[in-house]
Amino acid sequence: MQQKKGIALLVTLFFIMLITLSVGIGFAYIHDASKSVKQEQILLQDSMIVNDVVQILKNSPQLQDINSSEDFSLFLSQTSVIPLKSHGFDIVIHLKSARSKINPNMLKDTNGTKKRMDSFKIFLQNHMINPQYADMMADLLNGEKANNGYLTDIFEEHPELYRDGIVSYEQLDELGDIYKQKFHTNDIDKVDMQELFYISQDTNYKVDANFASALTWQLLLGCSQERANQLVSGGSAYATMEDLNAQLNDDEKKLVKAFNVSVNEEILYVTIEVSNKNKQSFIGFEYNIKTKMESNFVLKI
Repeated sequence: MQQKKGIALLVTLFFIMLITLSVGIGFAYIHDASKSVKQEQILLQDSMIVNDVVQILKNSPQLQDINSSEDFSLFLSQTSVIPLKSHGFDIVIHLKSARSKINPNMLKDTNGTKKRMDSFKIFLQNHMINPQYADMMADLLNGEKANNGYLTDIFEEHPELYRDGIVSYEQLDELGDIYKQKFHTNDIDKVDMQELFYISQDTNYKVDANFASALTWQLLLGCSQERANQLVSGGSAYATMEDLNAQLNDDEKKLVKAFNVSVNEEILYVTIEVSNKNKQSFIGFEYNIKTKMESNFVLKI
């Protein structure tokens, strides 16, 4: 095991060196070629950096050698933060699992998902939050209803709201503001929704039990923080579903099955922060190691 970790560390160092060299060269090219048009320069440099990182991920033998939750955890433990400097800019690349949180769109009302929303309501009650918040979210998730058959009156005062899924954190923030105004309470602030939810339109989204946070476990099982802490893996405790099920009681097993939890989702979430004293940009995207496909891009300037 120690020898395996040593080899993994060595190949990871080559991976980091490759990213550092490639991004540095690309950044130098953009800096020299576009000195006068500032906004365009930012977009161009971000595009170049993303392209460099994606190409490295696709061609990386280190990623191709990942075949288990243990391999994936070991890789992330050694590459979670890659800081670079180039031409006066600080560039920080973060790599982590993209399946450590709940996708709110998993709470849509489809066959077999009622247990998911019930678990969310228990989660809210455990945090002393009115479960009406869950009903308001359900109305945003489940599309237009004939004869105004919604669970709440949210669309009477806000008919402009999108009602076929959660597509952004801004949408979640707006829902929180409407909830606070309606019920005259800030209790929803007890939970950081950006720490609880990861927004994705992936219809096959699965939470990876090896990277699920305590907050995620609390929602998955409707359990206490103490119980959630017992289940936090730290990266590779669950090699198989049998390993996970061995830690669960019968009711918990049913909920894990209802949420379609996995133990080996080899999907990275990559964030790239580029900044100097005058400007800052943020890029985020998913990278599926098995399919070599990137998706779910976010750009903020």
